[in-house]
Amino acid sequence: MNNDWMSHAWLWVIGACIGLGQLLASDAALSWRVVIGRALVSGGLGTAAGLILLAFDTVPSVALFAAAAALASVGTSVIERMLVTFADRWGAPR
Repeated sequence: MNNDWMSHAWLWVIGACIGLGQLLASDAALSWRVVIGRALVSGGLGTAAGLILLAFDTVPSVALFAAAAALASVGTSVIERMLVTFADRWGAPR
């Protein structure tokens, strides 16, 4: 497995672990569906941190992993709220 795929896997694992940690710390009822869904969504958000490489191709791995952790921590609701705010400012119709 080359270095790019290994970094991709680590980004996903970091995101999934943070999402599962948040789920375990909450008072939400746990079911397999919720646990797997949270792991998949948070892992995907962590992997999205790889977009940083489009702008900065020499970013250190530690910074990339920190961005993955940050994206997984804020979750989908904060990212959606930010996108809606930007769309409203730019005058885009919903």
